[in-house]
Amino acid sequence: MKTLRWTTLNATEIDPLVVPFNVDGTINEELETEEDNIQPEPLLTTVLEETEVVFKVCEEGTKKGKPLLVGSDGFRYFQKKTQKKSVFWSCSVTSAKCRCYASVIQKGNVFASGPQQHSHQPETALLNKVRISVQVKPVINPTIV
Repeated sequence: MKTLRWTTLNATEIDPLVVPFNVDGTINEELETEEDNIQPEPLLTTVLEETEVVFKVCEEGTKKGKPLLVGSDGFRYFQKKTQKKSVFWSCSVTSAKCRCYASVIQKGNVFASGPQQHSHQPETALLNKVRISVQVKPVINPTIV
């Protein structure tokens, strides 16, 4: 911590363009700076453990009754492309304001995240929201089933 000592001098003794001055015309000049030897506080380090993301495929998870992939990390994906041995899933955030290019590749029961990171925040309790939605759809509109 720095301690400043100030002395007040007459305006005619020092050039006012070089030294800060008060409204009453007196000039402040910094004479000496002292530093106290205060030890800095140690930085707190928090290690976030990466947990494995668990994916669940909801067969009729979208509004149109198509498959929806839901991750335990709070992100959802729509089925973009299906091949013989793999399925390509793209992030379902595709609005004009926020286009997310994150993806997941599914080979059998193995899911691997694509190279792009999400450009938005995850949804909280997403898996529960999708489960409730899937259960409520047939009750609200029986023609969907």
